[in-house]
Amino acid sequence: MFTKSPHEERSLQILEDTVSYSSRMNTTGLLWKDGPRVFPNSLPEAKRSLLSMQKKMAADPSFANELHGETLKLIAKGYTRMLEEEEVVEKPENGWYLPIFTVGNPHKPDRVRLVWDAAAQLSGVAPNDFLLKGPDIFVPLLQIMYNFRMRAIGVSGDIAEMFHRIAVREEDAKAQRFLWQNRTTGVVETFQLNVLTFAHYVRDLNAKKHADKFPSAAKANQRSHYVDDFIDSCHSEEEAITLAKEVREVHERGGFHMRKWLSTGTSCTL
Repeated sequence: MFTKSPHEERSLQILEDTVSYSSRMNTTGLLWKDGPRVFPNSLPEAKRSLLSMQKKMAADPSFANELHGETLKLIAKGYTRMLEEEEVVEKPENGWYLPIFTVGNPHKPDRVRLVWDAAAQLSGVAPNDFLLKGPDIFVPLLQIMYNFRMRAIGVSGDIAEMFHRIAVREEDAKAQRFLWQNRTTGVVETFQLNVLTFAHYVRDLNAKKHADKFPSAAKANQRSHYVDDFIDSCHSEEEAITLAKEVREVHERGGFHMRKWLSTGTSCTL
């Protein structure tokens, strides 16, 4: 039996103490290490990062259009918000401006994603240096594939925007500020990222919460997810349909939305 390190125990304790659910969304705290947190002035580096992004967008209008569109979606869905002037003037404890860059997907060349770089160092430290590593709760891919091939009917689905479905509590979101230029006014505005990526822990916690009523779905949610993809198999089409409905219901109760259902069954409607 594997034992958890003190850091893993501490990170799990923080999650247990801070995770809460309301308004169809889970909220948690960042995994701060014990001890003082003295942050350097990160605003100048954030300005340089934005300037670099502006040059790239000026050279590629289609890239600029796509990126501005993605940013508007994040704002509309509440994943990020613009700070009021009084919030910006206030210099909060634990405040950090994150540099930004973009990544692409070779399978989706027309889409770009904005990345907030918590690993970028400033004066020898980065935001990640003040955080504990999250608990390792990934299910090995080999086990996922074994479960998928074990029974006659394969079934799969995908959690929409899983990594944006966990909110960070307000006092910790101050460490997730960034700059963005308003395309209409040209004004550089300060934003705050309101979400984070402890989705695996919260997803499994939600499954355990509903295990009494949906035991099969709760077990499947914990053993048959590879990141945001659900992959499992059942003995019959009827069993696959029931499992898919219960998995979807359990996820909805935790603020996660399942989509893109597929099955190897000839008459499965998921």
